[in-house]
Amino acid sequence: MPDDRIIPAEDVLEVIKSGKPAEFKNCTIEGDLNLKGMTIELPVYFDQAVFRDSVDFASTIFNGDVHFGHSEFHKDANFMRSKFNGHAYFGDSEFKDNANFIFSEFNGHASFMLSEFNGSAYFWGSKFNGDAGFINDRFYRDTYFSDVVFNKDASFNGSLFKEDLIFENATFHRKLSLTRTRYEELFVRWHNIAGHLVYDDAAYMSLMKNFNGLGYFEDHDSCYFQYRKEHRAEPWPAANAGEEWLRKLIDYPLEWFYGYGTKPFNALLFS
Repeated sequence: MPDDRIIPAEDVLEVIKSGKPAEFKNCTIEGDLNLKGMTIELPVYFDQAVFRDSVDFASTIFNGDVHFGHSEFHKDANFMRSKFNGHAYFGDSEFKDNANFIFSEFNGHASFMLSEFNGSAYFWGSKFNGDAGFINDRFYRDTYFSDVVFNKDASFNGSLFKEDLIFENATFHRKLSLTRTRYEELFVRWHNIAGHLVYDDAAYMSLMKNFNGLGYFEDHDSCYFQYRKEHRAEPWPAANAGEEWLRKLIDYPLEWFYGYGTKPFNALLFS
C-alpha cells in the first residue's frame, strides 16, 4: 500500500523531463500526468503507486524497463501507440477505468499477472515481440485483442473474463495457453490458434463448447479433431497399461477412416 507521500503530477513530469531516474515508489500521484510523445531513456519505477487522476503515455517510448507493479489507476490509463523497448511489468495492478494499449508495441517481456481491469481493456493492433503474461487476471468488462500479433508465448492461464474476450484476426506465432481460463464468449477462429494451443483437456472442452455456442461448427469440428489427436499422446490414467496401449492403437484408424466423425468424406473414399 502507498504511504502518505503525495506527489503532484507536475513534479513527476519535471523529473522525467530532466533525464533523472524516475523512482516514484509507494506514493500517491495527484493531477493529470501527461507524458505523451516523450522518449524516456532510463528505467521507470512506479511500484505501489496510486494515480488518482488520468495518465497519458500515448506514443511514449520507454527505452528502459517499466515498472508499474502493485499500482492503481483510478481514471483513464492511456498507453496508446506506446513502445516498450525493455521489459514492461504491470503485475498485480488495478485499472479502475478504461485501460488503452491500442497499437502499442512490447519488445521485451510483458507481464500483467494478477492484475484487475474494471473497465474495458483495449489491446487492438498491439504487437508482443516478447512473452506476454496475462496470468490469474480479472477482466470485468469486454476485452479486445483484435488484430494483435503475439510473436512469442502468450499465457492467459487462470484468468477470468466476465464478459466477451475478443481475439478476432489475432495472430499467434508461438504457444497460446488457456489452462483454467474462464470466459463468457471467446471470439476467435480455430485457424488463428491451430497448432499453437498448449494441450489441456479443460481448455479444449471449453473451446469446443464456445464454438458451438457461437455457431462456429466447422471450428468446433477442427478443434475436436485436433484434440483427439493430441489426447492420444497424453497418459490415460483411467485405463491400465495394456488397455491404454490397445485403445490408442485403435484410435489411429478412427482418425484415418472418418476423422472421429468430423471427416465423413474419408469414409466414402476408403469405402
